[in-house]
Amino acid sequence: MAEYHLHAKTHSRGAGKGAGGHVRYILREGAYAQKMVEQVNGAVVERVRIDRSSEVLFAESAHLPAWTQDPADYWDAADRFERANGTVYREIEFALPKELSDAENIALARAFAERLADVPGGKTPYTFAIHRSEKKPMLLHCHLMLSDKVNDGIDRDPALWFKRAAASPKNKNPVDPAQGGAPKTQARIGQEWLGEVVRPLWARLANDALAQAEVDARIDHRTLEARRIEQERMVEEARAQGDEVAARRHAQVADALDRPPEPKKGRVLTHGGPEKAPRQAAMVVDFEAAKAERAQAAEARRLAEAAMERDRQAVEQAQAVLSAARTRQAHRDPFEKMGIRERWRKRQRARMDRVLDAETLAETRNGFRAPDPVAKDPARPAWAVYRERVLTDAYGADVARALGRWVRVERDLGSRTLGRAPSLHIHNRVLDISDYGDRLVALQAASSPEGKSQEIDVLLKLAAAKGWKSLVVTGTEDFRLRAGAAALAAGFALTDKDLVAQITERQRELVQAERERDLSAAPVLAEWMRAHPKQAQAQRLAGGKLPWACPEGLDRRALQRPALWEAAEAWTVGRYGETTAWQTLSKDPDPLKAQAAAAGREAAYNAWAQGGLTLKVGKDAPEGQGIAWTMTGAVTRESVERYAGFLRDRRQRAGVAHGVTVTFGSDVTVTKKVLVLEHLLRQSVRLDEAALGKAGNKDALDQARGRLNTHEPDGRQQAWYTLDLERKAVQRRREAAARKLEVLVSQLEQQGSADSGRLFQEAGFVVNEKGFYGYPEPDSDLPGVQAAWDALAAVRRKELEADLQKRAEGVGYRVESGQWSREQRDANPEYQRLVQKIQEDPSLENLAETAYQQGMERARQEREARLAQARNDLRKVAHDLGRRAEANSNPVQQERNRQEWANLVQRGAGLGVDEKALSQALQGGRAAYRQEVARSRGPGMGW
Repeated sequence: MAEYHLHAKTHSRGAGKGAGGHVRYILREGAYAQKMVEQVNGAVVERVRIDRSSEVLFAESAHLPAWTQDPADYWDAADRFERANGTVYREIEFALPKELSDAENIALARAFAERLADVPGGKTPYTFAIHRSEKKPMLLHCHLMLSDKVNDGIDRDPALWFKRAAASPKNKNPVDPAQGGAPKTQARIGQEWLGEVVRPLWARLANDALAQAEVDARIDHRTLEARRIEQERMVEEARAQGDEVAARRHAQVADALDRPPEPKKGRVLTHGGPEKAPRQAAMVVDFEAAKAERAQAAEARRLAEAAMERDRQAVEQAQAVLSAARTRQAHRDPFEKMGIRERWRKRQRARMDRVLDAETLAETRNGFRAPDPVAKDPARPAWAVYRERVLTDAYGADVARALGRWVRVERDLGSRTLGRAPSLHIHNRVLDISDYGDRLVALQAASSPEGKSQEIDVLLKLAAAKGWKSLVVTGTEDFRLRAGAAALAAGFALTDKDLVAQITERQRELVQAERERDLSAAPVLAEWMRAHPKQAQAQRLAGGKLPWACPEGLDRRALQRPALWEAAEAWTVGRYGETTAWQTLSKDPDPLKAQAAAAGREAAYNAWAQGGLTLKVGKDAPEGQGIAWTMTGAVTRESVERYAGFLRDRRQRAGVAHGVTVTFGSDVTVTKKVLVLEHLLRQSVRLDEAALGKAGNKDALDQARGRLNTHEPDGRQQAWYTLDLERKAVQRRREAAARKLEVLVSQLEQQGSADSGRLFQEAGFVVNEKGFYGYPEPDSDLPGVQAAWDALAAVRRKELEADLQKRAEGVGYRVESGQWSREQRDANPEYQRLVQKIQEDPSLENLAETAYQQGMERARQEREARLAQARNDLRKVAHDLGRRAEANSNPVQQERNRQEWANLVQRGAGLGVDEKALSQALQGGRAAYRQEVARSRGPGMGW
């Protein structure tokens, strides 16, 4: 059982315990983040400060108001604004299961806090922190602080939040909820709230988390007293059912729980001084007295219940006897109403008829026969002894007491004249037995199975009373088998060895058939027991005789077999029990229990398989759905085929149609993944392709499927596949070479032929001993080789044309611009090289001529542009002259202006600008100056 610890407390302002300080304590913030401890440094004890922040594994707050920035803001506000007698916070401290991981414990603590915070009207603000013990890192405990207020979604400031809540509808003057404080929770910390809400909720959530994590441990929130009372009740139930083993087990558990409560922390009784010894002794004496008193009360209850049970059985037996008597009275022979003489004559005639042919029927009728008389004492055979007794005298008091009330006894002394042997006739409505001394003959009709069973029982009692040890059984085959089996069970020996062998074989078959029936009925009874525990308990205590408590599909007579109930319990352990319990029960010496437990576990496996089948391969392989197998050891073809057999067998037994989920660990390579998937497919195991694709193993699955057609089961490549791989390798090599040649062409087109040698070598070309480039065999026939040469030739032609065009354009430019004369042009080496190129390749003449004309045209355009710029500059000078002449009109300046104007006219004639155009520019300058002067003087002032 996992460790259980939970206690709660409340704090109010009146108690002087602040919520702000406590939340910083559980969060290990501020002053609480450090702690002073003593440590020994040599011979000196020092007080050092240690950091406590590492103790907090996880912390979280929820449902806080909007005005809070961190949890401390809310709890500080509770200390400040809560009324004097108000509750500032409620705290629940509880231990988390050490069997769960940190993430599972965090989720469990959050779920517990959310369930407690979910109250009518909203959510309760809370803060919780999970602490880890430094000395024992496996032990975790959680501090949960709950507010006394409820966050109903209404925005309030801190002071209004902790104000008294709005009036309820019962009040005469209700107020607006937004004007009142946040509502209070209805839960109050007390034994009722803790015992009925908090502790059961925590136990249920923790046990659900442990079950989901497949951990056998559980916690129990009940007190030791409650658990002990339950165990004592189970002891009484087990003893009532006759199961002493279970009774002893429950008694041991009850004794372990029967101990005084542990003292509180800091108050251990064994550490007290001498003055506390009398008090300790008194406590021990009181505890022992209470224990003895409880034992006496339990024994008294047991004796009272046993007396009540005996009284009930006596009443039932009396009622059964009375009912049987009434039945016999109702069915009495009508001849009893006649006279005594008539009845005597009827019995005599019947007896005479039986005795006449008794010797003939003795060997053919059902019955027992004693062995022949002992040769040492022939004068006193067994039948002579029998002849002297009747019932009590003959068979003893036990037989007389058992048969005297239910059978009629008629004694026939026989007749030497008629050849009749003395006999004793015992009969009633269901049995008819004649005792001839050395033989017992059953005369009841063979068509009544009940009569035959009762006859066999009476025959065995008489034979035991007669002291017989070995028997000879005669009669029909069915009677011999049934009677012989009963005789062997009663301790008799049979002289017919073949009959003993037949009985043994038949008993084995019957036991096997009954076991198979019990195994087939055990699941039905087990599920009914789980669904109707009280009815099942009552039916079992009643021995299967309750007509109203019977599972559908089972005969009530089957419930009267205790073995079926034991098989149902074993099946339940196998289906729903823990692994250790099932493994222990599977080794039980009772084959029925072992087989039922195995059948239950098989049903559990099939049920789990309905949720999915998972094969985990490698270390830390992710979990899947349903039942899982973990492949251990090396990943080989044999191991995969072995697990494939497990998966295929389970799918067939469970009757599932979904595929198998295969998960791989981080240490499994792609090659091993392909190996696993390949051999699973070879063993006809259906795989969950969606799960493999989601996990990123779709490529491995495709490779595995491909290997089914290309490889042998032992991993060798098939012949055609080897040739195909070689062909594909050649194709890949040629494709790679073609791509390099394509890149070479592209680089030549972009970069030119300046670095063509390096580019050709990178593309795969090699240089022979003569310095020529060539592509090696056998790929020299690739189209890209010729394309590369063509690209190089095209690039070089393009470069030649560009160079020729540039040179021709430069020559035309120099000639037209006047840099060269015709003679200088013809004598220039650059012009001569240009002419030589054209002579070597006449196709370049038109390109050169066009470039020559383009150069001359560029020179002319530059010349015209310079002339147009000079004209514009001349007009600007005339415009400036007009401004100066208008601004200064003294004679000296006017003379200077006239001289400058004459020069402008002369220059204009040289540039092709007439005097009229210059005059217009001059007048424009004068007008511009006058406008500036007018603007500077303002409107209406004029000149």
